[in-house]
Amino acid sequence: MAGTLTDDGEFLMVAFMGVPIYMPIQRKKGDAYYVYSKHDDKPGLLAKLTTVLGDAGYNIGNMHLGRTVEVRPLGIAIASLDKECEAPLLEKIKKVMGENLLETNSFSI
Repeated sequence: MAGTLTDDGEFLMVAFMGVPIYMPIQRKKGDAYYVYSKHDDKPGLLAKLTTVLGDAGYNIGNMHLGRTVEVRPLGIAIASLDKECEAPLLEKIKKVMGENLLETNSFSI
């Protein structure tokens, strides 16, 4: 993860896992929860990710995207959530996105 501080002292993420991304990190009371996926850049994969989250009752506060244009184009999606992403949900994401998913995990700030 790479970032910078803005003039008003907020953190701005500019790269995640080597992929350029522009993502303001909004600080609030308590933890902010995030889930990310690194996947092949193909149509329909973000829809699968957001459907899994929505079906499990997770509200997406913000979602930020980035991608590479290498030999194998890769996409990054980072979603801020209202609650922590539990391990069974990560397993469901892995199953639904299949071989197109390179990595998924959650983190909090």
